[in-house]
Amino acid sequence: MVPETRNERIAVRVPASVKAKVMRAAEMEGRSTSDLLIEYMRRATDEIFARNRRITLANADWDVFTDALAKSPEPGSALTRAATVIASATAANVAPSLSNSSPTHVATRSTLQLGGL
Repeated sequence: MVPETRNERIAVRVPASVKAKVMRAAEMEGRSTSDLLIEYMRRATDEIFARNRRITLANADWDVFTDALAKSPEPGSALTRAATVIASATAANVAPSLSNSSPTHVATRSTLQLGGL
């Protein structure tokens, strides 16, 4: 893996005791404070992303969800058109344009999200 260029900063104010612990931990590991903090920030953010992509349902709720998927109606013309535009744009490696349609729903944290972040 090629190391990323470090050209961004994050300023954080911490208590002296936390700073001392971080510096000591980095010293114990034989690493720079920056390397230690970057590694743990990456780990923490990966865990947060993974936790928020997962949906946990009780068995009864899972049954309702899968039944709804199994009994869903055939896609309408707008959805079929959108899928065609997105598939074509993806194949051509360009951003899809659905200019004839206007958004009717804004995704929120509670919206089922598929795929990575």
